[in-house]
Amino acid sequence: KDLPRNAPQQAIVARQKAAEVAKDRPRAIPNTIYIKHLDSKVREKHLEEHFSTAGKVAQVLIVRGERTGKSKGFGYVEFEDPSAAMAAL
Repeated sequence: KDLPRNAPQQAIVARQKAAEVAKDRPRAIPNTIYIKHLDSKVREKHLEEHFSTAGKVAQVLIVRGERTGKSKGFGYVEFEDPSAAMAAL
């Protein structure tokens, strides 16, 4: 199917709108790391034990489905010190 003539202009406008929305979002927390591809058997305590070698872990969150409570396969580890987060990477 042919694209409409104004498709390039629409793409530019969409990028500009996305940039404005992103500008208002909070910045990433430097002491938090994102973990993906977690096995369904991994629990918060496993992540805390593993990442405590890099520094003091403040909080661990594995994202779970609202209805099932099953892991969605990703989560976050928050460290007390940003340098520990960098060391964990």
